[in-house]
Amino acid sequence: MLSVSRRDAIKKVAIMIGGSLALPDVLKAWGNLTVENPNFSFLPADEQLIADIAETIIPATATPGAKGVDAPKFIQKIVGDCFEPAQRDTFMKGIADVDAYAKKNFGGKGFSACTAAQQVEILQHFEKEHHADKSGKPWWNTMKSLTMTGFFTSEVGCTQVLRYEPVPGRYDGSFPYKKGDRAWAN
Repeated sequence: MLSVSRRDAIKKVAIMIGGSLALPDVLKAWGNLTVENPNFSFLPADEQLIADIAETIIPATATPGAKGVDAPKFIQKIVGDCFEPAQRDTFMKGIADVDAYAKKNFGGKGFSACTAAQQVEILQHFEKEHHADKSGKPWWNTMKSLTMTGFFTSEVGCTQVLRYEPVPGRYDGSFPYKKGDRAWAN
Protein backbone atom coordinates (compact mmCIF):
# COMPACT_ATOMS: atom_id res chain seq x y z
CA MET A 1 0.00 0.00 0.00
CA LEU A 2 1.07 3.60 -0.45
CA SER A 3 2.08 5.58 2.59
CA VAL A 4 -1.36 7.21 2.74
CA SER A 5 -3.73 5.33 5.00
CA ARG A 6 -7.38 5.01 4.14
CA ARG A 7 -8.17 7.28 7.12
CA ASP A 8 -5.80 10.00 5.82
CA ALA A 9 -7.29 9.67 2.35
CA ILE A 10 -10.80 10.05 3.77
CA LYS A 11 -9.77 13.17 5.69
CA LYS A 12 -8.18 14.73 2.60
CA VAL A 13 -11.16 13.89 0.44
CA ALA A 14 -13.59 15.27 3.01
CA ILE A 15 -11.74 18.58 2.94
CA MET A 16 -11.51 18.55 -0.84
CA ILE A 17 -15.17 17.71 -1.36
CA GLY A 18 -16.42 19.93 1.44
CA GLY A 19 -14.74 22.97 -0.10
CA SER A 20 -15.54 22.13 -3.69
CA LEU A 21 -17.98 24.39 -5.43
CA ALA A 22 -17.71 22.27 -8.56
CA LEU A 23 -19.18 19.16 -6.94
CA PRO A 24 -22.44 19.29 -8.94
CA ASP A 25 -20.42 19.27 -12.17
CA VAL A 26 -18.29 16.40 -10.90
CA LEU A 27 -21.39 14.41 -10.06
CA LYS A 28 -22.81 15.08 -13.53
CA ALA A 29 -19.71 13.42 -15.00
CA TRP A 30 -20.91 10.13 -13.47
CA GLY A 31 -23.96 10.26 -15.78
CA ASN A 32 -21.95 9.33 -18.86
CA LEU A 33 -18.40 8.04 -18.41
CA THR A 34 -17.63 7.85 -22.14
CA VAL A 35 -15.06 10.37 -23.39
CA GLU A 36 -16.90 12.53 -25.91
CA ASN A 37 -13.99 14.70 -27.12
CA PRO A 38 -13.72 14.03 -30.89
CA ASN A 39 -10.10 15.30 -30.86
CA PHE A 40 -8.81 12.92 -28.20
CA SER A 41 -9.04 9.26 -27.34
CA PHE A 42 -7.18 6.97 -24.98
CA LEU A 43 -5.25 3.97 -26.23
CA PRO A 44 -6.32 0.70 -24.56
CA ALA A 45 -2.86 0.48 -22.94
CA ASP A 46 -3.36 3.97 -21.43
CA GLU A 47 -6.79 3.00 -20.12
CA GLN A 48 -5.30 -0.09 -18.46
CA LEU A 49 -2.40 1.91 -17.01
CA ILE A 50 -4.72 4.55 -15.54
CA ALA A 51 -6.91 1.81 -14.06
CA ASP A 52 -3.96 -0.01 -12.51
CA ILE A 53 -2.47 3.18 -11.03
CA ALA A 54 -5.86 4.16 -9.59
CA GLU A 55 -6.33 0.69 -8.09
CA THR A 56 -2.88 0.90 -6.50
CA ILE A 57 -3.81 4.25 -4.96
CA ILE A 58 -7.15 2.95 -3.61
CA PRO A 59 -7.02 -0.85 -3.58
CA ALA A 60 -9.94 -3.12 -2.82
CA THR A 61 -10.29 -3.99 0.86
CA ALA A 62 -13.57 -4.77 2.59
CA THR A 63 -15.03 -2.39 0.00
CA PRO A 64 -14.28 -2.25 -3.73
CA GLY A 65 -11.22 -0.30 -4.82
CA ALA A 66 -10.93 2.35 -7.50
CA LYS A 67 -11.55 -0.13 -10.33
CA GLY A 68 -14.58 -1.56 -8.58
CA VAL A 69 -16.38 1.80 -8.60
CA ASP A 70 -15.29 2.80 -12.15
CA ALA A 71 -12.99 5.59 -10.88
CA PRO A 72 -10.61 4.98 -13.85
CA LYS A 73 -13.44 5.70 -16.30
CA PHE A 74 -14.26 8.85 -14.31
CA ILE A 75 -10.59 9.90 -14.57
CA GLN A 76 -10.58 9.28 -18.32
CA LYS A 77 -13.80 11.28 -18.72
CA ILE A 78 -12.40 14.29 -16.85
CA VAL A 79 -8.99 14.15 -18.58
CA GLY A 80 -10.47 13.56 -22.03
CA ASP A 81 -13.36 16.02 -21.93
CA CYS A 82 -12.44 18.69 -19.37
CA PHE A 83 -8.68 19.23 -19.58
CA GLU A 84 -7.04 21.74 -21.89
CA PRO A 85 -4.66 20.10 -24.39
CA ALA A 86 -1.56 21.21 -22.43
CA GLN A 87 -2.97 19.79 -19.17
CA ARG A 88 -3.88 16.56 -20.92
CA ASP A 89 -0.40 16.27 -22.45
CA THR A 90 1.24 16.79 -19.04
CA PHE A 91 -1.02 14.16 -17.48
CA MET A 92 -0.43 11.62 -20.25
CA LYS A 93 3.35 12.21 -20.17
CA GLY A 94 3.30 11.54 -16.42
CA ILE A 95 1.37 8.31 -16.94
CA ALA A 96 3.89 7.27 -19.61
CA ASP A 97 6.74 8.10 -17.17
CA VAL A 98 5.28 5.61 -14.69
CA ASP A 99 5.35 2.86 -17.30
CA ALA A 100 8.87 3.83 -18.47
CA TYR A 101 10.15 3.81 -14.88
CA ALA A 102 8.63 0.37 -14.32
CA LYS A 103 10.24 -1.01 -17.48
CA LYS A 104 13.63 0.46 -16.57
CA ASN A 105 13.64 -0.82 -12.99
CA PHE A 106 11.69 -4.09 -13.16
CA GLY A 107 13.20 -6.11 -15.98
CA GLY A 108 11.34 -4.54 -18.88
CA LYS A 109 7.89 -5.10 -17.35
CA GLY A 110 5.45 -2.26 -17.68
CA PHE A 111 3.56 -1.03 -14.62
CA SER A 112 0.53 -3.23 -15.30
CA ALA A 113 2.71 -6.36 -15.52
CA CYS A 114 4.44 -5.68 -12.20
CA THR A 115 3.38 -7.31 -8.94
CA ALA A 116 1.24 -5.34 -6.50
CA ALA A 117 4.27 -4.75 -4.26
CA GLN A 118 6.31 -3.47 -7.22
CA GLN A 119 3.45 -1.17 -8.26
CA VAL A 120 3.37 0.31 -4.78
CA GLU A 121 7.15 0.77 -4.88
CA ILE A 122 6.89 2.54 -8.24
CA LEU A 123 4.21 4.94 -7.03
CA GLN A 124 6.14 5.59 -3.82
CA HIS A 125 9.08 6.63 -6.02
CA PHE A 126 6.89 9.17 -7.80
CA GLU A 127 5.47 10.41 -4.49
CA LYS A 128 9.00 10.95 -3.11
CA GLU A 129 10.11 12.57 -6.36
CA HIS A 130 7.12 14.88 -6.23
CA HIS A 131 8.04 16.08 -2.73
CA ALA A 132 11.73 16.46 -3.60
CA ASP A 133 11.09 18.48 -6.77
CA LYS A 134 10.28 22.11 -5.93
CA SER A 135 8.41 22.55 -9.21
CA GLY A 136 6.07 19.72 -8.27
CA LYS A 137 4.60 17.02 -10.45
CA PRO A 138 1.21 18.30 -11.51
CA TRP A 139 0.23 15.03 -13.17
CA TRP A 140 0.86 13.11 -9.94
CA ASN A 141 -1.31 15.46 -7.87
CA THR A 142 -3.95 15.29 -10.58
CA MET A 143 -3.88 11.49 -10.69
CA LYS A 144 -4.25 11.19 -6.91
CA SER A 145 -6.93 13.88 -6.75
CA LEU A 146 -9.01 12.43 -9.59
CA THR A 147 -8.70 8.92 -8.15
CA MET A 148 -9.95 10.07 -4.75
CA THR A 149 -12.69 12.25 -6.24
CA GLY A 150 -13.85 9.42 -8.50
CA PHE A 151 -13.86 6.96 -5.63
CA PHE A 152 -15.47 9.10 -2.93
CA THR A 153 -18.18 10.55 -5.20
CA SER A 154 -19.22 7.06 -6.31
CA GLU A 155 -22.16 5.37 -4.59
CA VAL A 156 -19.86 2.90 -2.83
CA GLY A 157 -17.46 5.61 -1.68
CA CYS A 158 -20.30 7.78 -0.41
CA THR A 159 -22.35 5.10 1.32
CA GLN A 160 -19.96 2.28 2.29
CA VAL A 161 -16.74 4.13 3.09
CA LEU A 162 -18.03 7.50 4.22
CA ARG A 163 -21.03 7.86 6.52
CA TYR A 164 -24.01 8.91 4.47
CA GLU A 165 -27.18 10.59 5.59
CA PRO A 166 -29.51 11.11 2.61
CA VAL A 167 -31.44 13.93 4.27
CA PRO A 168 -29.11 15.76 6.62
CA GLY A 169 -30.61 17.02 9.84
CA ARG A 170 -29.85 20.06 11.87
CA TYR A 171 -26.37 21.25 12.74
CA ASP A 172 -25.08 19.78 15.97
CA GLY A 173 -21.72 21.27 16.94
CA SER A 174 -21.32 18.90 19.88
CA PHE A 175 -22.09 15.68 18.00
CA PRO A 176 -20.09 12.89 19.67
CA TYR A 177 -17.10 11.73 17.69
CA LYS A 178 -15.10 8.65 18.54
CA LYS A 179 -11.60 8.09 17.23
CA GLY A 180 -11.87 5.89 14.14
CA ASP A 181 -15.37 7.05 13.13
CA ARG A 182 -15.85 7.41 9.38
CA ALA A 183 -16.08 10.89 7.84
CA TRP A 184 -19.43 12.18 6.61
CA ALA A 185 -20.34 12.18 2.92
CA ASN A 186 -22.71 15.14 3.12
